[in-house]
Amino acid sequence: MFVNKGLFDLSKKIISYDTVSNKENVSCSEYIADYLDGFGFKVDLYRDHMFGDDKAQIVASIGPANGGNGIILSGHLDIVPFENQPGWVRDPLVLTLEDDKLFGRGTSDMKVFITQALVALKKINLQKLKSQLVFILTCDEEICCQGAKRLVPILKEGLSERPLPSQALVGEPTDFKVFHAHKGIGVFHLITTGVAGHSSRPDRGTNAITDMTKIINVIDKVNDELISEKKNLDHDLYPQWPYCSINIGRIFGGVADNMIPERCEIQVSVRSTLQNNADTIIARIKEEIGKLNLKGLVSWEGLLTAPALRSSDQTEAFKFLSSYYNQSQVVGAPYVTDAGHFSDLGIDSYICGPGSLSQAHMPNESIQLSHFESGVDMIQALIEKMCL
Repeated sequence: MFVNKGLFDLSKKIISYDTVSNKENVSCSEYIADYLDGFGFKVDLYRDHMFGDDKAQIVASIGPANGGNGIILSGHLDIVPFENQPGWVRDPLVLTLEDDKLFGRGTSDMKVFITQALVALKKINLQKLKSQLVFILTCDEEICCQGAKRLVPILKEGLSERPLPSQALVGEPTDFKVFHAHKGIGVFHLITTGVAGHSSRPDRGTNAITDMTKIINVIDKVNDELISEKKNLDHDLYPQWPYCSINIGRIFGGVADNMIPERCEIQVSVRSTLQNNADTIIARIKEEIGKLNLKGLVSWEGLLTAPALRSSDQTEAFKFLSSYYNQSQVVGAPYVTDAGHFSDLGIDSYICGPGSLSQAHMPNESIQLSHFESGVDMIQALIEKMCL
């Protein structure tokens, strides 16, 4: 079976880096930075220390800054955890070809897209670029897009000296469907704190779980209201689920059935739209919780948000991608990406890439060989259209 050896070898190298979001990604970033430097890119590494380890994000450019012309190719270098995830039968950090699939963490989400973009550079005469080609490779996308959130203000400060193209391709796994919009997200933890005691004397304690049940009922009430509010619906963009929604994903509390629980915690996520963003929904939840007659204390932790996206469907990049994949339907993606933050830079972003969302974050993550091979041609054609 024929496989592009250069693409396979580079993908194998990049997938071998353990860039789970709570670990360092500097070694992987430096490797890619050196690769881009070899093609003549002006490469900047933006380093910081977040979520317990050293991080580096890449912004690399080549070609003349011709107004807002050109194209940005963007992806995230971090991956979701694989340790202790049931179901793995292969080494997640070793790219493996079996039948018509390639296996490994990041094959679909989304290191293969990044590798395809790097390999496409070999097929283009970069000395003849008429407009700018830019790579923006982020970290901490899997932590509510926080890497892009930190990077965007830095880039905004330098726009007068270093303008960026006004259009971007974000190569998340879409089975090569093209999305010009997506929902936003907010995540947070809620903690109730009571007073511990023996369950035979409830008058001497304060039950944190009882308080939390009241809070959960409030969240369910707000969620029901969000689904019923027609003014914030967007059937055109999200025909399958046009609503904002709230999900209580995890709950922890108590020690034993004969002890009054002192602490209870829930982890919550909000999916939002441009008309009703996550900050607004979370403020509404806070207001409703404030009306409760709780016996103990309530606290909020880990609040992170990323905005929704709606880019123009009339740009050159969107029309090219839609034509390339013969796509006529214009809809949004239900998940969030770094592109929501890029809109703060005046960038219209389009979500389209190899691999399937059904494989993202799964054990034995894989990508179809046909997607692996064909992505390079699409990226090459897009660069030639936008930059040559």
